[in-house]
Amino acid sequence: MTRTADDLLRTALRDLAGEAGRPHALPTRALAAGHRRRRIRRTVVSSAAAILVAAAAAVPYSLTRSHQPAPAAVAPAPTVVDLGTRPFAEQRAYLLPGGVPLVGAFRYGSSGDTSALVLPPGGTGYRQVPGFTGSLTVSPTGRYAVVERLAAERLHLLDVTTGQERTLPYPIASAAVWSTDGARLLVTRDTGFSVVDPATGAAADHDVDPGRTRCLNRCQYTWLAGGKQVALPQAVAQNSEAPRVTGLAIFDAGTGELLRDVPVTGAPLGRDAWSPDGRLVLTRDTDQVGRVWVVDAASGHVVRGLAAETAVFRPDGTVLAADRERVTRYTADGTPIETLTLPDVLAGRKLTFGR
Repeated sequence: MTRTADDLLRTALRDLAGEAGRPHALPTRALAAGHRRRRIRRTVVSSAAAILVAAAAAVPYSLTRSHQPAPAAVAPAPTVVDLGTRPFAEQRAYLLPGGVPLVGAFRYGSSGDTSALVLPPGGTGYRQVPGFTGSLTVSPTGRYAVVERLAAERLHLLDVTTGQERTLPYPIASAAVWSTDGARLLVTRDTGFSVVDPATGAAADHDVDPGRTRCLNRCQYTWLAGGKQVALPQAVAQNSEAPRVTGLAIFDAGTGELLRDVPVTGAPLGRDAWSPDGRLVLTRDTDQVGRVWVVDAASGHVVRGLAAETAVFRPDGTVLAADRERVTRYTADGTPIETLTLPDVLAGRKLTFGR
C-alpha cells in the first residue's frame, strides 16, 4: 500500500528528532544523518509539488484557459416570401409582387381567345387584342401597344382605349422599347434610331455612325434612366458566331449625338433596364436566354445573375423579374424578396409590368 505524503513527512521528522541519541559512534551517526536529510528534502519537495498540482486542478477551467475572441455572428439567410399562386380573372387587374399590375400578357404564335391581353388605364379589366398577333409590346400604362401583324409589313400602333390602330413606317421586325412613362417609343433602325410620339405618330429620326451599328442584328437601342439618353451595344463577331458585346455607346435621345462609352459587356434588356440612379443595368447575353445579369454600369462588373427571361427596375430601385413559371421581386443587388407562381393561363407568356 502506498504511503501518503503526510506519513512520509511525519516519519522524517521523527528521524531528525532521534539524531540527538548516544554520544558514541559520531561518524556513523553523521553519515546516517546526511542520508536522512536528503530523504527529508525529497519528501518535502514531493509533498509541495503534490499540493500545487492539487491546487491547480481545483482552479476552474474558465480561469486557466486563454481568452478567445467570440465567434463572428453569422448573418441569417434572407427570407423569401412565397406568395403562392393567385387566380387570374380578366375582369380585374392582376397584381404581381410589390403590388405591380400586369398590363400585358402575350403568347407567341397564337390567335383568338386569350392569346393577347392588355389592361388599359383604369384597370377595370383586360381586353383582348383581335387578329393574329406575331408580337405585342405594351406601354407601361397600358394605353398603347405595338403590334406585329404577321400578314403586315410594318409595325402597327394600337390605342387600347379607343381600339384605333395606325401603321408606323418601320419594318415588322424592328425592335421597339417604351419609355418609363409610356409617352415615347424608341425604335431601332438599320441606320440609327427613332423616337415616336404615340399620341400623334410623329417621329424624330437620328442616324448614327455606321461603325457603331454592327450589333443591330442582335441588339437594340434602350432608354437610360431619365429618358434623355439611349444606349446601343457595341459588338464584334467572327464568321457566323453571335456578336460579342464589348461595351455600350451612349447617345443623346434628342439629337443622336454620341456622348460616351461605358464598359458594360452585355445587352440591356429593354424598358427600365437601368436603375433609377443609373448605377446598375440589367443585361443579357446576345446568344443566351433564361439568364439576366445585374451589372455595375461604371465598372462593367457583374453584381449578380438572376434566373429570368425578362426583368425591369422599379421606381423604388427593386427589380421585378419573370421566367416562364413565376415572377420574383429582388433588391437592387439581386437578393430575392418575394416570389409568385403564375397561374396556368399566364405561365409561358411574355408579360408586361405596369408602373
